[in-house]
Amino acid sequence: ATGLALKWPNDLLWHQQKLCGILLEAQGGPSTQWDVVIGIGINCQFSEAQLAAINQPATDLSRICGQSIDRNRVASLLINTLYQMLNAYRNGGFARFHEQWRQHDAYLGKTVTVITADQRITGRSLGVNAKGRLLLDTARSIQVFHEGDVSLRTGS
Repeated sequence: ATGLALKWPNDLLWHQQKLCGILLEAQGGPSTQWDVVIGIGINCQFSEAQLAAINQPATDLSRICGQSIDRNRVASLLINTLYQMLNAYRNGGFARFHEQWRQHDAYLGKTVTVITADQRITGRSLGVNAKGRLLLDTARSIQVFHEGDVSLRTGS
């Protein structure tokens, strides 16, 4: 749908307002199977006071659709879609989704600041590579971000 965009690494935006957040917790290693817990938070229906209390631009499904939202239906559709996407991921990794991501990348080509635990790095977003890692063109080099506590903001 027009207006939807992806914010690396884990947000879904509607006209630059946060609609959904996704968190992954993974455990495993080279010689063991990986276990992944996926947490998805979708803003379904907030009051004006709840939206005002959020520290960033945000919206919810009821505002986008112009009607009350059936959370059970949203959960059902999400689970079915997630199941299909995880099977596709198993058979091709992030590379299968790379072009779709690029088409919906909220910050591709824009100046952004990456905030890590100990630094702020500003540059032009080159989007993500086939492994889902963020590429940032800084004054000195192209830096790659893929893990840890990283926050992405527009501008400097």
